[in-house]
Amino acid sequence: MPPGICSARIPSLIPPALLFGLALLAVSCSPARQGGDLLVTLLADGSERSILVPASTSVSSLLDQAEVVLGPLDRIEPPLPTVLHDDTRITIVRVLEEDRCQRHPIPFQVVGPGETASAAAQRVQTGLPGEEERCHRIRFEDGIEQDRVEINRVIIREAVDEVWQEDTLTEVEPLSFPGTLVWLSDGNAWLAHGDSSHLRQLTRDGNLDGNVLSLSTDGNRLLYTQRLVEGQKVPDNNALWLMPDPGVPSKVVRLLPENVLHAGWRPGSAVEFAYADSTAKNSVSILRIDPDTGEILSFRELLIPISEDGTQPGIAGFNWSGDGRQLSWVQGDSTGIMDMDGNNVSLSSGATGFGNASAPCASHAPVWSLDSRFVATASPAGLDAPSTLNVIDWKGELQVPLATNVGPCPAPSWAPVRVSGLLAHLQARDPDRPTSRAGHDLMILDRDGSNQKLLFPDAGQPGLEPQQVVWSADARLLALTWQKQLWLIDVVSGEARPFPFSGNITRIEWSG
Repeated sequence: MPPGICSARIPSLIPPALLFGLALLAVSCSPARQGGDLLVTLLADGSERSILVPASTSVSSLLDQAEVVLGPLDRIEPPLPTVLHDDTRITIVRVLEEDRCQRHPIPFQVVGPGETASAAAQRVQTGLPGEEERCHRIRFEDGIEQDRVEINRVIIREAVDEVWQEDTLTEVEPLSFPGTLVWLSDGNAWLAHGDSSHLRQLTRDGNLDGNVLSLSTDGNRLLYTQRLVEGQKVPDNNALWLMPDPGVPSKVVRLLPENVLHAGWRPGSAVEFAYADSTAKNSVSILRIDPDTGEILSFRELLIPISEDGTQPGIAGFNWSGDGRQLSWVQGDSTGIMDMDGNNVSLSSGATGFGNASAPCASHAPVWSLDSRFVATASPAGLDAPSTLNVIDWKGELQVPLATNVGPCPAPSWAPVRVSGLLAHLQARDPDRPTSRAGHDLMILDRDGSNQKLLFPDAGQPGLEPQQVVWSADARLLALTWQKQLWLIDVVSGEARPFPFSGNITRIEWSG
């Protein structure tokens, strides 16, 4: 301790019995005073110091003598230039600022009559709280918080409204359809069977990423992918899950695959499926599982040819043939077909415009006709040119153009009835500009390219977003999303009916 300085810690509570002792301590601790010296007191860092300084000493010089360093935010009284007098008290308040961030829930809103409405009210969408991160700048003085100011707020996950509907006498007649429909809405899976009057919410955490939503042929098994880290929208940061019975949605099984880009049930099977993940660049894996436990009963890997330069993206998507004996695949700018022995047939290779991983149709592999003889796919045309929709006899040389200037995302889909012979596809409204926001029209035509007609939407209405439309099992209806809502389109009459469900629909599956 520098000469001329005596320090004593100031206790917060002083018992009366100690007062006399402390007084003696103060006397004994007072430095020897010489003529002209000033006795001042310095209060800082929880202690009180008595200091002898020469006359005409400033506060700043005193701090140098006492080896006290001020922080950039510290306050001192009196100010540094002040010339000291006898018995002056100098007080330093240590000031610190610290930024702290915490996450807080965002409550969801109830839309509609709510649970207090009549008994006829139904909840059609479960509310989910959101999450936000709030950052504050906190000001401490001598270790005690004095003030906090919000400096930033970021929404991590938006809240999902709880939606209720009140049944009335004027309620619209339920929309009937064959089989089972499953769709994604705001990160959750929903199901309806036979008609729209009974909706069933299958998941409730809002964390399905949409990479996989696959319903088995019989409608009794559902595969889906769920993000591994909640709130992160990394394309392949997920795990594959199985719902053995959508009638009991609480029973789910986590399967072994992770980082899954695409998966689908083998036609006619509810225990065998194929999947592709981001870690395997040139393979599709086929698993046979125990549907109750998820245990792997058999595993095999099918390989596609590696590009000459050895650099290539992973398999973005595939489609099973109707007989379950082949898979069509898309990988970057290439498409092909392979059988269960791993034999490959190349369909296209080159700059198709579909190799861009961020393109909306990057995962659209060639689609199969019901007899598994033909596939429909877009011809290579380059990213800046319109494409042609072709039908290819993959066992021979036949390639027939069905529609030209369809745009970069025709997303063809064969009718699932052999006698129908119909093919649906999307037609870009501005095919010369692939990045145009004009949207698409839903077209339907015969398998030879004849009798092409526009089904939906009407002229002057907004176009469709890129998507894969799905057929009903009887080939009478098509399901699609338009304006974030689910619609059913009658192929014969052209009648379009909205499905009575409010939500942000992003993907649809139809089975049975």
